[in-house]
Amino acid sequence: MEMAEDRKDKGQEPVEETVTDFDASVESERDVGDEGKACGASEASQQDLKELVTAQAQQILELENQVKEMTDKALRLQADFDNFRRRTRQDLARSAEQANEKVFLDLLPILDNLERAVGSVPEAEGNSVVSGVKMVLRQMQELLAKWGVEPIPAVGESFDPNVHEAMMQVEAPEETESGTVVEELQRGYTYNGRTLRPSLVNVAQ
Repeated sequence: MEMAEDRKDKGQEPVEETVTDFDASVESERDVGDEGKACGASEASQQDLKELVTAQAQQILELENQVKEMTDKALRLQADFDNFRRRTRQDLARSAEQANEKVFLDLLPILDNLERAVGSVPEAEGNSVVSGVKMVLRQMQELLAKWGVEPIPAVGESFDPNVHEAMMQVEAPEETESGTVVEELQRGYTYNGRTLRPSLVNVAQ
């Protein structure tokens, strides 16, 4: 009792109070250490999250590039297929036209003979043979026109080397311009706008 009282008198703190302050200091340092560890863990987690986001963004970019590349390849393939299909249709159509041209070229001499036959026979009423030939000639002309075979205008037209073939130049009346077709020796025809057989003509000098 005297010693405790003496310490109080001398201004010294009691031993219990000193121990309590020390424990509080230790707890404070421990709390600071725990907070530091928590901060460090939080920073590490944020860094990992950033790296994960960056990796995912890179992966998304790569996937987008792959999709774009595959889309471009698909579009090019579709364009190639469309071009192939168009060329195939054109080739088939051209082959069919060429086959038709051969048939029409074989028919034109028959048409020429029918026209000559009708032109060489005098017009006579009641002549059934002439009427029959005219009917066959008209039917053939209509059939060819239905398939796109049309006669080429000749007499009175300016000479056109694309549809006319000049046999000779002849003297013509003064009012006739030079280069005008004055006589048709053989009728020419076009097929779907292209020359099937040129007209054989005489041209004014």
